[in-house]
Parts: sequence; C-alpha cells; structure tokens
Amino acid sequence: MTVATDDTYAAYLACRKGKRSAVSCIEFETDLVANLARLTRQINDRTWQPQSHMCFVVLNPKPREIWASPFADRVVHHVAYQALRHRFEPQWIASTFACIPKRGTGAACKWAEDAARKITAGWTRPAWVLQADIANCFPSIDRHMMADMLLERSPEPWLRHLISEVVNVDVTDGAHFPGDPTLLDMIPPHKSLWHAPPGKGLPIGNLTSQFGANVYLDRIDQAAVRGRWARHYGRYVDDMLMLDESRDRLEVALHHLTEALNGLGLQLHPDKTHLKPVTAGFDFAGRFVLPHRSYLRRATVRRAANAINKLDNNDHPAETVTSYLALARQVNGYTLRSSWAQRAAPTLKVDPNLTTASLPGGPP
Repeated sequence: MTVATDDTYAAYLACRKGKRSAVSCIEFETDLVANLARLTRQINDRTWQPQSHMCFVVLNPKPREIWASPFADRVVHHVAYQALRHRFEPQWIASTFACIPKRGTGAACKWAEDAARKITAGWTRPAWVLQADIANCFPSIDRHMMADMLLERSPEPWLRHLISEVVNVDVTDGAHFPGDPTLLDMIPPHKSLWHAPPGKGLPIGNLTSQFGANVYLDRIDQAAVRGRWARHYGRYVDDMLMLDESRDRLEVALHHLTEALNGLGLQLHPDKTHLKPVTAGFDFAGRFVLPHRSYLRRATVRRAANAINKLDNNDHPAETVTSYLALARQVNGYTLRSSWAQRAAPTLKVDPNLTTASLPGGPP
C-alpha cells in the first residue's frame, strides 16, 4: 500500500482550514500541484524528513512554549494522522476527550456534569470526586515509547518511516525564534523542550503530538476502566476525573493511577490533585461544576475580559466576542454575557439574546 496524491490533497485541505490567509499556506498553494506531487513521492520513497521548527511563546493564560512546523510538514502530519486514527480511536474509551472529532470541551463538560448528577442521584446523595493532573505532561512524554505504540499498528513501510521521523525529531535542532527570544526566559526549564532530556517531550502545537498523547495515555484510560478504579472515569488531555460513592475506593484509585503513570515516566502534579466531596465543586475542561449549576473557569473569565477590553487592537472583534458568548451560554452565565455585551458596546453591537456580536452597520 502506498499514498496516493488524492490522500495528500485531502491532507492539504484539512491542514489549510482556518489558515487560508497564512503566508505559509499561500506560498504552498502558489505551486500546489508540484508541492503535493513532491510530498507524495517523498512519503512513498521514504525520503521525507521534517524541516526546522519555529518556536514562539504565548503569554495567556500563562507563558507557554509553542512549536510550529512548516506548512508542508503539517500536510505530512495530516497524512500520518488520517492513516493512524482509525486504528486507535475506535478502541478508546467513550469518556476520553480532546483532539477527537465531536469530543471537545463541550462534550467533556457535559460528561462531567452528567457523571456528577448520576453519582449523587441528582445531588441528593453524598459522593466523592478525585481530580488529578499530570505534571508537565507534554515535556515528559517518552518519544521512543510513544513511537513504539504507534508502530505496533503500522505495518506499512512508508507509515513507519513517517512515525519515526515525526515522533523522534529533535525540534530544537535548527529551530528559529521569530519573536523576542527573551520571552523564553519566562518558561520554567522543566516545561521547555530546550531543556528536555534526550528522547523526551512532544512539541505543543503539532497535530501528531495531540494524537500521540492520546495514544500514550490510553493505557491509563484502559487500566482505569478495565480495573474499575471508580464508578466514573474521564480524561481531558492531561486532566483526569474520577467520581465514586466511596472515598476509600478513590484513595486506592489514586494509588493505582500514580503507579500507572510512573510506568509511563509521568507523575501527578501535587498541587493539582484533589480528593473532596462532589458538592464542594470541581474543575474539568474549563468548567467549574457545582450542585445544579456550572460556571466558566475563572482564568477563562479573566482572559475574556482582557480580550474584550482590547477590542480596538483585535482584527476580528466580533468573532472574539461571539466565541466567548457561546462559551458562557453553556453554563449559568447570563450575567456574565450581559457584562461582556456592555463592555463591547462601544465597538460592537450584541443581539438582544446575548448570543452574537457584530460590527455596527453589519448584519444583525
């Protein structure tokens, strides 16, 4: 089996979504047919190699190191992803979320709220919740171990070559930093790939990193479900949630989780792992759940307020406000939406239902 040009073209279409105006995308499209033919040939000949990465720092909600591959490399990432996903996703548990179609933050939050209602019989019975967060998850993942997991289901020589090249690449080799390099000083060494031990760490920003992390952590998911660690178990990226009627059972589950993570070279974040009554509320996938209600995470509210206060410097102010209004609609957030609409009023108009923002003179 080899990769057809139609496969590469489909990967290109997926890669360009939301990036049609990016310079890298436009450059690739200036000689689209030749570029697709070249990538297809290199994949099948097993001569493709990743180009140098770009590194930059984002400051919100906190300083983070982001890595970006050249557009052509991202097309190759999509080729590998499309070949791999049907071999892994069907076996994943239903309550694992992120980087899975129809399983984003909204689905994760709905699952968490439903689980809380079920375990408490509609908030009428006592129950317990264990929140667990993996410390420095992406910088700590063992790339060789993850590659082996992917290779187990990849007999095609071309796909095995892509996995080896994409997963095992040292992104710091030849990397360039187009922004202010002093921003890197804001990143703690243990969170930076510039300081990672050899063979450790996935670049945040690559599709293959997000998919690979789900493959890597599926071993935890399977152990939790098959071992019946708790009545309800779910995971969103590196955040795990367990709910049960028994505190003792969750304490045992925490022990199992710690051991399973150690087997993958990972550890729990001591300050972000909590065992408490469900009625005290818990945070999952950006939402804080309490009896009969839920709210957006405080960091999200602060980020929204900062963005709305700076709409004059935003190239897409209506889209920004509308996206935050949509988030607040999913929780008990009418007062919050009203506040955001008032803040945005000097720049935008918001419909009476507080759902959509638009530029003055634009469509309602």
